[in-house]
Amino acid sequence: MSDEPIYVPSEASRDLTSIDLHPKAAGLNLFIGGLITFVYYAGFSDFKTTTVPWKVTGALTLLSSAVLLVQYLANRRRRRLIWEGIAATLGLLPTWLLLGSCWLAYFLFAPMPVSVRWTVLSPCLAGTAYWLIVVWRDYESDAERLGLLSRLYRVESDRIVYSAEASTVILTLKQRNPFSRLHFWGVSLAPLVGGIALSSVEHFQSTSGPHVVFLILSFFSYPMSQWILAYLGMRTVFFHVYLPFKIEKKTGKKVILAP
Repeated sequence: MSDEPIYVPSEASRDLTSIDLHPKAAGLNLFIGGLITFVYYAGFSDFKTTTVPWKVTGALTLLSSAVLLVQYLANRRRRRLIWEGIAATLGLLPTWLLLGSCWLAYFLFAPMPVSVRWTVLSPCLAGTAYWLIVVWRDYESDAERLGLLSRLYRVESDRIVYSAEASTVILTLKQRNPFSRLHFWGVSLAPLVGGIALSSVEHFQSTSGPHVVFLILSFFSYPMSQWILAYLGMRTVFFHVYLPFKIEKKTGKKVILAP
């Protein structure tokens, strides 16, 4: 990044961008990630099987905050959209960990029969992959049908600017609601089916730990996971990383954030 031109806005247009908010976001991520790390530490300590969940959660929290800070220091003046998009995407990790990761952590690491574990994880992982593909195709369709390239990215002589109004335009795009989609609630029943299976083999009686609490949280965290991944993560990747990369490759001009 050292050989890239530095964009220095005029005094009249020296306004904040999302990059200037990244230090605060890094601090907030430490709090959010620390909270779910403590929850996993307490919960999986009761299971007495593994320390992996809270260690992974803590490491991802530190990584997300570090990336936000490094990107802020390296990109605050250049305002490259691609680098901001990568950092913003990784910055969503603590939010997903807190609100959407319980189903994955529980069925990956809690003590249970292998057959139950993969009976639940297989449809959940397949449903997640399907959902992300569907939403990505929605974005591709919207970009072409609504002419979003010309609305979001302003071509100038030596650069391309991601307009200040772009975020507002993107927020008006139609979204699919995972909480109202039948197949997602069907897949979300997998944790409850897993709970019945665990009960049928007297697993609750033979192992310690907060199984019931994690099963309930898993049921609600699965559709929340889909929403966060698609309409926070996937949206950022598509409009802040994927499209700018294509534009830069095609035009040879850098895509920057508007002041």
